[in-house]
Formats: sequence, C-alpha cells, structure tokens
Amino acid sequence: MNTDTEVPPIVLLVAVQDARDESHVATLEEAGLWVAESGSFADAFRDVVDLRPDVIVADLTANTLERQSREFVRTIKTSSATRAVPVVVLEAPGARAQLRELGPPDTRVTKPVSATALRDAVERTLAASRELRQRTGETRVDRRACPECGGPLDWVERRTVGSVEYDYYEWCARGCGLYCFELSMEQWLKLA
Repeated sequence: MNTDTEVPPIVLLVAVQDARDESHVATLEEAGLWVAESGSFADAFRDVVDLRPDVIVADLTANTLERQSREFVRTIKTSSATRAVPVVVLEAPGARAQLRELGPPDTRVTKPVSATALRDAVERTLAASRELRQRTGETRVDRRACPECGGPLDWVERRTVGSVEYDYYEWCARGCGLYCFELSMEQWLKLA
C-alpha cells in the first residue's frame, strides 16, 4: 500500500495511434513521473482539465490529425483553465515552420527522440514551471498518492469531525475509490 504524501509530477502524454511510442511511457515512468495517456486530441483537453497534469507531452508527428493537433495546443495555451500547464511538443523533422502559427510551446523536441533527450526536456520544463510558480506565488494543488494504485488524488477540503481532522480528496482517476486521510493517525479511510 502506497501511503506517500508526495505524488510524483503528472505527465499527460497525448499521442494518436500512428504516433504513439510505448518507449516514451517507459522513459517517463523510469524518471519517477506518473504518466497518464490520452489517445486522441479530441479527448485530451478534457483529460488536462480533469487530471491537472504538471506537464503535457504532445506528439504532433501523426500525419492523420495535423489540424486537430495544432488546435489542441492552441486551445491549451489560450484557455484560462489550462494555459499555465507547460507543453512539450514532439514534432517531425522540418515541422518548426508549420507549427510556428501555434505560438511558442514551452519546449520543442524533434523526433526521433532518445529516451535521455525526452526525459531531459520534460525535467527542464518541469523545473522552469516550478520556478515560475514559486516566483508568482502560485502553488500546485495539494495531492497525495492513492493508497491502492499510487495515482494522484487531489485535495478537496479539510474537515474536523469530533476532534479528529480529515483531509478529503477527489475520486481516484483510476477508479479505486473515494478517500479521506485521517491526520492524527496518518491513515487512509475509504469512503466509497
């Protein structure tokens, strides 16, 4: 059972089937990151809002959905709900001119990309994002790791019942359940 209070940074990897590279998931997980995947740009915006990732890795190399991929990045960077989430764009060789209309993503990486280059790009982007949040006073939503799967649980509120304090969390994104954390005994209670 995972009772760590720190959840690793969450990476949302957005890649349609013809651009999906299983090694990207393994590389990011080996770097100690929690990886969620979205298999379509149509679903990815909803996933960004629901998961509140620390960074998005968007693979724009799929030929089949070029317009949708551009629109996804444009939407992420212009929506007030998501514009603070940094984006690492994986692009095809020579695509820089085609993608210029998107405005600058936080990081660009040309494919094929080595495991080391991908990991380094994501870690640099996360570090720059953390530094910016510290300078502006913005903090990340309080999170704990789900006691069943280790995925992120977002904090909702703190309540005192009797004389005992509990932190309540959102439903686990992987469907494990609804939890609260009893602070004095430092133990999880499953509510549903």
